[in-house]
Amino acid sequence: MAEIVLAPMLQVVFEKVASRVLKEIAHSCGFNDEIQKLQRALRMIQAVLEDAEEGQATDKALKLWLTELKEVAYDADDLLEEFTPEALRQENDSTFAQQVSNIIPSLNPIITYLRKIPELTKIRQRLDLLLEERSCFKLKEKIGDKDMKRGQKRETGSFVIEPEVIGREEDKEKIIGMLLLTTERRAGRFVSVIPIVGLGGIGKTTLAQTVYNDERVMRNFELRMWVCVNEGFNLRKILNLMIESATGRRCDDLLGMDALQFQVRDLLLERRYFLVLDDVWNEDEDEWDKLKMLLKFGAEESKVMVTTRSAKDNLNLFPIGKQFVKKCGGVPLAAKTLSGLMRFKREPAEWLCVQESDLRNICEEENGILPVLRLSYSRLPSHLKGCFMYCSIFPKNSVIKKDELVHLWIAEDLIHHTEERRSLEDTGNEYFNNLLWMLFFEDVKKNDVGDVIECKMHGIIHDLAKSVAGEEYFVFEGGCMPRNLAKLRYLSVVRDSGSCTVPEALYSCELSFCYIQKVILVKSQLSCSQVSGCSDLIELPRSLARLLQLRHLIINGCERLTRLPVRLRRLKLKGELTIRKLENVKREFLAQANLVEKNLHSLELSWGDDHEGLNLNMNNDFICKMGENVLECLPPPENLKRLSLKGYPGICFARGMRTLKLPGLTKLELINCKRCDHLPTLGELPFLEIIYMRGMKAVKVIGREFYGEDTRRLFQSLKELTLIDFPDVELWWSISGGKEYQSLVKLTINKCPRLLNMPQFPSIKHLELRNCHEALLRSVVNVSSLCILVIDVFTGLLVLLDNLLQNNVNLMSLTISSCPKIRYIPPSLGNLVNLKTLTIRWCEELVSLPLQLQNLSCLQSLEICECHSLSAPPQSISGLISLKYLSIENCSHIRSLPIGLEHLSSLEHLTIMYCPSLVFLPNEWRNLSMLRSLCILSCPQLSSLPDSIQYVRTLRNLEIHGCPGLNVLPQWIINLTLLRSLAISDCPNITSLPDSLQCLTNLQRLSIQECPRLEEHCKKNIGDGWPKIAHIAHIYIGSRELKKENVASSSSR
Repeated sequence: MAEIVLAPMLQVVFEKVASRVLKEIAHSCGFNDEIQKLQRALRMIQAVLEDAEEGQATDKALKLWLTELKEVAYDADDLLEEFTPEALRQENDSTFAQQVSNIIPSLNPIITYLRKIPELTKIRQRLDLLLEERSCFKLKEKIGDKDMKRGQKRETGSFVIEPEVIGREEDKEKIIGMLLLTTERRAGRFVSVIPIVGLGGIGKTTLAQTVYNDERVMRNFELRMWVCVNEGFNLRKILNLMIESATGRRCDDLLGMDALQFQVRDLLLERRYFLVLDDVWNEDEDEWDKLKMLLKFGAEESKVMVTTRSAKDNLNLFPIGKQFVKKCGGVPLAAKTLSGLMRFKREPAEWLCVQESDLRNICEEENGILPVLRLSYSRLPSHLKGCFMYCSIFPKNSVIKKDELVHLWIAEDLIHHTEERRSLEDTGNEYFNNLLWMLFFEDVKKNDVGDVIECKMHGIIHDLAKSVAGEEYFVFEGGCMPRNLAKLRYLSVVRDSGSCTVPEALYSCELSFCYIQKVILVKSQLSCSQVSGCSDLIELPRSLARLLQLRHLIINGCERLTRLPVRLRRLKLKGELTIRKLENVKREFLAQANLVEKNLHSLELSWGDDHEGLNLNMNNDFICKMGENVLECLPPPENLKRLSLKGYPGICFARGMRTLKLPGLTKLELINCKRCDHLPTLGELPFLEIIYMRGMKAVKVIGREFYGEDTRRLFQSLKELTLIDFPDVELWWSISGGKEYQSLVKLTINKCPRLLNMPQFPSIKHLELRNCHEALLRSVVNVSSLCILVIDVFTGLLVLLDNLLQNNVNLMSLTISSCPKIRYIPPSLGNLVNLKTLTIRWCEELVSLPLQLQNLSCLQSLEICECHSLSAPPQSISGLISLKYLSIENCSHIRSLPIGLEHLSSLEHLTIMYCPSLVFLPNEWRNLSMLRSLCILSCPQLSSLPDSIQYVRTLRNLEIHGCPGLNVLPQWIINLTLLRSLAISDCPNITSLPDSLQCLTNLQRLSIQECPRLEEHCKKNIGDGWPKIAHIAHIYIGSRELKKENVASSSSR
């Protein structure tokens, strides 16, 4: 039985009645009173609408009243559309109206509107009659929605009084087993999350407390934290409580989020932690994603345990829940859907309301699952009912694209602004997530960053949507016509094969998954059209232009579609527009596109392949001229914020593009416009923040035309400028003595080998120069504001680097890479007292680093890679007191590590890789009190490990690979009591493990590869070394993985 949902529709009508445009028209035409009466009637009906919608299931007369109200609402909506300027223009296209407007132009709109006043009065009178009948049903006013009530807050801690959990011993042991279980680490994998889910009051928190305080758990984790989350998943609160639980100190409430996140990162870094999030009621996905990023800084095998409830603490919910279970009839889908609904209801009274008012309406003799599912639907908030009902328009078992669904909801006015600064798309995503959480969607597919991109509806859930949607929604399939065309307002057309013609009696608001040759659209009130997968579609109807309220037009997978209706220019499309393959478009079809009148904020025009553009012969003048003609016909609207041109084949930009009159433009992309020899005028755009240009192969000069005529205010807002692949550009003009780019913060120049000069950039902080001529450095040598500098792929000696470093003492990050001729890094490097990151890669002739390197007391990361002429590291690095990460890789002539290594008291990670000449390591290590990870890879001359490494008690990860010179693993390794991971590979001369290795109780992972004799020594159960490693949870020997069969029991011994 279809249910009538009117709240969204009445809200749409009310907003149109209250609109500024209608008020101005009413004032001009003298029907203000009529509009005010209509507003008053709508308010009074809205006040009781929620109660009416809830009561329709048991009161047939009330349902008839709602049916009449719905008809009035639709009639009002249709009539109010005729008061828009767009509708007026269409109506005045008639010959008579045109004649009147020619004689008395000012009377034209007034005459049109006055003709509609009697219809408006009739609608208001129908509403008044319904208001009089309202008293028969004793409807009550309802304010707000109680479905999302929250209970009283409660605080929990890890302390537990009871020594045991009565009746939960088995659950406790299972959880502890999962906590102690070691699993293989995969790239990008998040820490394991163990949920404890159940009704409130059953002892989830107590169970978590006993697990948290178990001795085996305490021994297994270096760090434990208990956080009581309660109702709001607030990241700041959670981070504060994590720090407080771990350190025993109250966190400073004045800390900014950035400082707070860094504190948590440092707290977790490479530490095996156990975090309990107790009493999680809901989760904000954005906040949870931010927390997950921080939790990844912990060591492998860290664990998070979450306790969450399905109802508020009240044992009276159990008998009510049993009644729900009975009504589900053993069908899991019904139970899942019903539980998804009840998760938002916290009060016993709300459960009783559902039981008493709804369950009794499910007749005992009524079989099947739909009655129970209809119960779940009936308790949805009104705004979600309309959105769910709309999903019946999708074919059964089809994939639903989330973004498209949200756009369709918006187009149908099912989404309304809840906050002034929040977009309709954001609100639509929230509606979608609510339905997803309540299990109305399934088979979710996510993108790389975890956002839902598509889903499906279970077949029975789709049946439910059709059941409640009634005759307003119809899927046209197999020639089957709807029973009542007068009530039909939403239609999708489906065809498995062949072709079909949609009858003129139908109109289409969404065409999906279909094979159609001709479509007839005859209604003008539609606001969204989608045509997808119609491979035989060759024409869209001219009547598409009559859809004056169309907000979303989605066309994809229609290979044979070659043209759009000429009168499409009437449509007031908004938002983003992307047009690809413009090389296939003829000028005569673009003459009336009229983009300049569209309310667009983003426009992308593309020719050829998105990455390379058109594969053109440079002499192909015909294609070039066609491209210029197309661009001439598509001038962008003035309110545009983002513009992207890709693969444009013309030699020059169209007249409207050469001097852009886009005062609101904030971002411009010009990509692979390979034949353009001049850039458009951009300097006078007051809000332009980002310019990205790539593949402009014919540009030789960035000249005056780039700036414009008004030299007083050039590039006022420009923050980022990128030039990539300008192979012929030689000259970059400066016309204001360095004042053109006062706001520029980031500049990237790449693959501009002939460019010899640049203007001045007084405020630049981030500079990247790649694949450029060394002379270009002259233009930036006097810059003094840099924080980040990247020098990449320079073939010269970089003689100007010294001056550049001297002038930029605030530099925080320096990268020098692929500079094969550079032999020395200048001593001025030592002046960079704020430098935090230094990376030197692929500098084959670099022979030394300056002694002044040790002056960099703020340096945190030093990486030296592929510098084969570097025979010795810096003579001393003892001054690098902040260094946390040191990596020396593939430096074939380095024989020893730098002097002063033992003074790096902040060092946490040390990596030495592919250094075939390295003979020995420094003798003194005991001051490296923060070192957590030591990796030695492919150092064949290395014959021993220094004894003093045993005093690095913080070491957690030790990896030795490709060191055939090592004959033995020293006995002192058992002193590394915090060691958690030990990996040995390609060390064929190591034959045995140290005695008493079993004393390393924190060791969780052991890997032995390509060490034949050592592998034999450690064979499971039979090797002499097996007893030494049997306690380790995760063992790799050769290509096989060996695990303890009973991790929990062995850990408890």
